[in-house]
Amino acid sequence: MLAIAQAGQQFHYFCWTPTTTKPVLNGYGVKSFDKTDLSSTDFFNSLFSELIEKYKLTTPRLQLSLDMDSVHLSETTIPDNTNFEAFQNWLVKTNYDSEFSKRFETFYYPFEKQLSKSLNIHISTKIKKSIISAIKINNAELRFLTLGIFAAESCIQSLYKPDSFKSYLIWRIGAFNFNEIIWIKNNNLTCFIRFKNVNNIYKIQNFYGCSKSTDRILKLLEKCKDQNFNNFNIGDRIYVYSISKSNALLNKILNSGNSKFQQIDISQKFNLIKENQNPFIFAETGIAFRGFDV
Repeated sequence: MLAIAQAGQQFHYFCWTPTTTKPVLNGYGVKSFDKTDLSSTDFFNSLFSELIEKYKLTTPRLQLSLDMDSVHLSETTIPDNTNFEAFQNWLVKTNYDSEFSKRFETFYYPFEKQLSKSLNIHISTKIKKSIISAIKINNAELRFLTLGIFAAESCIQSLYKPDSFKSYLIWRIGAFNFNEIIWIKNNNLTCFIRFKNVNNIYKIQNFYGCSKSTDRILKLLEKCKDQNFNNFNIGDRIYVYSISKSNALLNKILNSGNSKFQQIDISQKFNLIKENQNPFIFAETGIAFRGFDV
């Protein structure tokens, strides 16, 4: 299994083999680019073929996660007693020009039922075509195509089995003080927040889903003076991870003494601490575990 996760100009990768006894790690790492062209088949072909050759994969099965900034997001409020698909089709025809469906393919993901909303992900048809073309060139199989923090959520489902919790949050700490949080309640998406944290001032970039839940999260964050997260009391568990090996905010969160926080750490599954004192496998490559009991 080969998982590749984009984070800006970097593509993290993680390769493992499932066995009847335990998972076997083949390798992991990151490739950095000065410039990426996601609409180019050549770009993805170069990326895929290099890693397939690196790990001598005879039947390549790939899981790919794109950065959230590689797609467009929107939100739809669905009237009660309305056919979901018919309404979405009407909305696209009403709000967008006639060429929109040729430029973008849209996927709809409902929030918890009482919100009557959906999160809409618009991926460029050029990007999707370039990925599929590169997959075919390499005689590979694309198992999953997902996005950022939602790939980490799949990792959590496989590694930490959060179903016992009524609600949990996932917090992604990105570059340049940029953060994302999703809140899952009763196995349903409640809200998705994108915000910046500068000098303990939390400035929201955008949010989708429940506005009350979003306000609650931000108000609690603002009470964490001097980045003291000991009293950040929300949900049953808060899974947190960073896009880099060493992150000051992540360390403060984990050292806060708040038992609700749990770092997403794939390396612990493979006991890498004994071999390397500070290993780093990007959490979003954990999409490779989807569908496996590990």
